[in-house]
This record gives sequence, C-alpha cells and structure tokens, in this order.
Amino acid sequence: MRPSGAGLITALVLVVAVAACDPARVFDEYRPIPGATWATDSVLSFSFNIARTTQNNNIWFNIRNDQTYEYSNLWLFVTLESPSGSAVTDTVQLVLADPSGHWLGKGFSGTYDNRLIYRRNVFFPESGRYTLRLRHGMRNDLLRGITDAGVRIEKIN
Repeated sequence: MRPSGAGLITALVLVVAVAACDPARVFDEYRPIPGATWATDSVLSFSFNIARTTQNNNIWFNIRNDQTYEYSNLWLFVTLESPSGSAVTDTVQLVLADPSGHWLGKGFSGTYDNRLIYRRNVFFPESGRYTLRLRHGMRNDLLRGITDAGVRIEKIN
C-alpha cells in the first residue's frame, strides 16, 4: 500500500523537525563499507561547508563494527583539505574494545556504534568547502568487520 500525499508530507515534516533538533551539528554523515570489508586503497571522502570561521568545532569519528572485527583498535590515516587546497595528514588510533575484548561501542545484535573524538576545539581558518578523507592504516589489505565509517562536526557553544 502506498502512502497518501498527506502522509508523505507528514513524514517529511517529521524528518525536518528531527534534524532541526540538533543545533550543534555542522556536518554528520556515514559511508557504508561494502560487504564490511575495507580495502587499504579505499578512501572514504567527506565534504562539508564551513561558513563561520569564528566558530570552534569538535570533530568526531563514527565507526560501526560487527563481531567479526578481529582487533581492539583501528588505525586511520586522516587528510583534511582546506578550500584553498592545502592539506594536513594525520595518523590516528581509535580504541574499539577494552583489553578483555569487550566492545566499547553501543549496540545490539552484533553491531556496535562508536563515537570517538578526533579533535576538540578546531578552528577552520577559511570559509568554504573542506574535504576530510579516511583510509585505514591496519596491516591487512582487506579489513573485515568495519561496516560503516562517518564524520561528525559540531559547534562548540
């Protein structure tokens, strides 16, 4: 059964209302990892606009893993490119499980959501379109068990 036009409008209004309830969000997006297998040469790219250069922000990584992930951590190579084309690359370790092997993320049914801080109090000096790229830095060419990776940028109030 197809929803009526009024039903679609109601659903759209609800989606917009929920999105508007997050005033700190500047950017929040996930990318699925096909087959939960992340190839070492596969780069996830996230582009976002910064309008206010006077606003400081926090940058978070959102990582979803399933029970087949074999490690307690995840190394990432992170490149942030500014609107003018200058780029900075960083290497980051994210901890996904404690030393006993207990997953730290929230989840059920074998999938765990991890929201991990990358940088606090970040100042973007230029307005315009930035691009953040993620590539895994683990030793395996094919990294199994990471189902999604995302980036969240939020204003500091």
